[in-house]
This record gives sequence, structure tokens and C-alpha cells, in this order.
Amino acid sequence: MSPHTLTTLIYAFAVGRTLIGLAPFVSAGRTAAMLGFPKDHDNASARIMARLFGVRDVGLGALAAWAATDIDKLHFVMPFQAAMDLGDLISAAIPVLKKQGINRGAVMTGLFAICGATAWLSVFAMAVA
Repeated sequence: MSPHTLTTLIYAFAVGRTLIGLAPFVSAGRTAAMLGFPKDHDNASARIMARLFGVRDVGLGALAAWAATDIDKLHFVMPFQAAMDLGDLISAAIPVLKKQGINRGAVMTGLFAICGATAWLSVFAMAVA
């Protein structure tokens, strides 16, 4: 993979991660509904937790953008991003396994996490090849 292509992909991932992080600030209810969480779970407590998660994603987007042009930094940042997504997958699996009644939202969240981790690891594999 050319350095230009890698840099472009990382900036695109950074923008995507940042947009995901901003979603709970801009439209928390709509985001929760799109993911399939029950409407009666949309309350102030859920929104503050979503916003904390959003801050994390904005930070991860900034980290990716910061490393985008430095292959040595990317060797750390790309697996780190994938690890965050795999952590999200584990977090999303818990309510499914415990049968807590939010399967649709948790599964959709888990699918986002799988897609993110796969994307980061795929680009990492191509970058080091």
C-alpha cells in the first residue's frame, strides 16, 4: 500500500471515528433508535454515558489523525484502535449473554465494533506487508 493511500485511509477512519463520537452530542435519541435500543431506555443517565463514549471516540479520531503520516506511530495506533473496538464488542456481548432485553441495540453495536476492528486490522496488515 502506498504511503499516500495509507494516509488517506487513516484520515478517513479518523473522520468516521470522530463523527461517531459526535453523534451522542448532536442527536442522542436518534442514534440510540438507529442502533435499536428501546425508547424507554433513552434518559439522562443513558445520554451522559453515551456522551462519555462519544468523547472517547473523538479522542480516538484525533489520535488516528495525529498518527496518519507517521508509519511508526501507526504501528501502535492501528492495533490500539482495533483493541478499542474489540473492547466495545465484549461490552456489547455482555447484555446479550445476560439476556438483559437490549439484544437488537447490543448486536448492532457489536456489528459496528466488528467492522471497526476488522477495518483497522486489515489496513494494518496491508501497511506492514
